[in-house]
Amino acid sequence: MFGDPATNPKGWPIVRLKDVIDRIAGGKNIEAGNGSSPYRILKVSAVTSGYFRPEESKPAPDNYEPLPEHHIRKRDFLFSRAKTSALVGAVALIENDVSGLLLPDKIWRIEWKRETIEPRFAYSLLRSDAVRRTFAQIASGTSDSMKNISQSKLNDVEIPLPPLILQTTFAQKAEAIRSITTQQSATLQKAQATFDALLANIFTELIHD
Repeated sequence: MFGDPATNPKGWPIVRLKDVIDRIAGGKNIEAGNGSSPYRILKVSAVTSGYFRPEESKPAPDNYEPLPEHHIRKRDFLFSRAKTSALVGAVALIENDVSGLLLPDKIWRIEWKRETIEPRFAYSLLRSDAVRRTFAQIASGTSDSMKNISQSKLNDVEIPLPPLILQTTFAQKAEAIRSITTQQSATLQKAQATFDALLANIFTELIHD
């Protein structure tokens, strides 16, 4: 629908991310607890696959009471500001309800100006090869195992910005595809469970025979 962001063949207006970002919020750098806290702190690996993985988290310190803005919420747009050159700038959208998960200092929540940019369009754009290369270029750090992107550098990244109505159309199509893949994934899991149960039964019968 939009063409390669690197060459922008359709001639969309070019804007900086600061023009479409309303707010960037980060969490707190704290040590893990012993597991008695009801809260868990996300690891960077919770977003580096491009999909939200809530199991990639560590227990918060005992008796720790997080600030309200540090809680992860459904529809949050998460951005990894620190990781290797290949993974820094990874993004993930939270599609489902979550509870007890907290932002760390190395993951930002980006709040978009909804009247200008559609979050699912932003998600796909920031995962494109062209923008990923830009993130790798602007990341700083002496070690390749831990690069960082500052908010000022992120804000200055240039992106093509199609009309919001086209972004919304894209988001609707993307959501339809996501729904299909989710259903297929659930069906595949059920089929795998059935296969495993049948295999176990056959194995047991062979042993008894």
